[in-house]
Amino acid sequence: MKEILFKAKRVKDEAWVEGDLNHCVVVGRTYICRIEKSLCTTTHEVDPKTVCQYTGIHDKNGKRIWENDRCWVERPCVFACGTVKYLEGCFCFVEDDTNTELRLCDVRRNGYTIKVKGNVYDML
Repeated sequence: MKEILFKAKRVKDEAWVEGDLNHCVVVGRTYICRIEKSLCTTTHEVDPKTVCQYTGIHDKNGKRIWENDRCWVERPCVFACGTVKYLEGCFCFVEDDTNTELRLCDVRRNGYTIKVKGNVYDML
């Protein structure tokens, strides 16, 4: 079963925090709650525009791949740069030049390797 996890940039210092997502409708703020042993141990107010969901997949170096990550995808004679997006119920790599979509679950199956280079919110 895929781990459901989110990350976002903290409001106070723009550091990335990971955990469970909580949006407080009454106050209009968004929080990431750090979960340890099924208990919320730390809560951070985050910028809702930077919320990214964990895809459940790791890159070739074992690094978690998140929604909005900038990645390189490689296969012999193929090299592409793009962004991870959630499209029609599936996480996909969307190539910059062609807008070609490759479902992340098909990356290894089709002989591709993927490497995370950063996140779009770090490159602004």
